[in-house]
Amino acid sequence: MDLRVPSPDGLDLYVHTVGAGAPVVIPLACWCEEYKTLADRNQVILYDPRGRGQSSSINAHCVSFDADIRDLETIREHLALEMISLIGWSYYGGVVARYAMRYPERIARLVLVGSTPVRVGSFFRAVQEESNARFQSVAPDLMRELASGAEQTPERMRAFWDAFLRTRSFVKPPWPDQKSRPSRYPNEQFERVSPLIAAAMRSMGDWDWRADARAIAAPTLVIDGEADILPYEACREWLAVLPNARAIVMDGVGHFPSFEAPDRYFALLGEFLVGDWPEACTNSL
Repeated sequence: MDLRVPSPDGLDLYVHTVGAGAPVVIPLACWCEEYKTLADRNQVILYDPRGRGQSSSINAHCVSFDADIRDLETIREHLALEMISLIGWSYYGGVVARYAMRYPERIARLVLVGSTPVRVGSFFRAVQEESNARFQSVAPDLMRELASGAEQTPERMRAFWDAFLRTRSFVKPPWPDQKSRPSRYPNEQFERVSPLIAAAMRSMGDWDWRADARAIAAPTLVIDGEADILPYEACREWLAVLPNARAIVMDGVGHFPSFEAPDRYFALLGEFLVGDWPEACTNSL
């Protein structure tokens, strides 16, 4: 079922629901179609955040980290869901984690996949340094152009995205059914989505959620891929502050486990969502 949920500031948020059972809410529907495989045991609720996928088109002034959290709560209220499980990937791992800190009583289970770090301090700087080093190794000319202030044309943004995939993947793209899927939506064109991502990240400021994260009592599974940036360190940062968490660093994948190893990845999620800790996870790394 497809829905249009109005945000408090008048935007339309695209929501797709499938299946029945305990609700699982997942941001970024345009990138997460594979998550429908979880609908054999759960009600899967996929939605596109503001400005993304099939939601309203906006400019960067309408984007912020706090707005993304408010939109998630708007969708929960609209669907009259008392308790939800959340799965957040990449930047949206930070969105669902922060939501869970603000509304811990609403969270049944939480999954963070290649997530935004829990703090912006020395660890995040190490992530940025490693990311920059990887980009320099695969696309030095492009990085020089962007550093010089060259116009961020669609061609350059496409080249930047290709370099990103090369620096963060283990199983190299294109993956099945992924080659053109997100870009078929006008909102997902590089020249549109890049300013939105940059604005959302800037709006986070100098975050440190370590104290607030202790409010999350729900079982939390932290997943990263071995080819991602500092995956063991990232998982340890979350395990140190979450009261009821375990982690898995998946071998043979990077930042995109749902594309790189879908069978293994969704088996882990399915097991966790029905109440079991996957055998491969640990509470120490």
